[in-house]
Amino acid sequence: MFRTVDERKEKEFEALKKIVKENWRYDMFLAGIMAIWPLIFVLFWLSRDSFGIILYVAASVVVFGIGIFGYLFYPLPRRFKILETRR
Repeated sequence: MFRTVDERKEKEFEALKKIVKENWRYDMFLAGIMAIWPLIFVLFWLSRDSFGIILYVAASVVVFGIGIFGYLFYPLPRRFKILETRR
């Protein structure tokens, strides 16, 4: 299929560039959530009652759950798809 090693490496590099181009928006979304996290912390902590602390803990679980799920599982189907097309 490939004539030389250089052509194969170039195709692999193009596939990796495609993965990065498709996933950068999602990564920026997660980075934005993490950037506003100190503001959310301050707003909930200023209330200093049990309801504010419960909201902060619940929001922590949701935000970090989204981040962990996104980084672990979101890019995998596209990577597998590109790997299957190269074979």
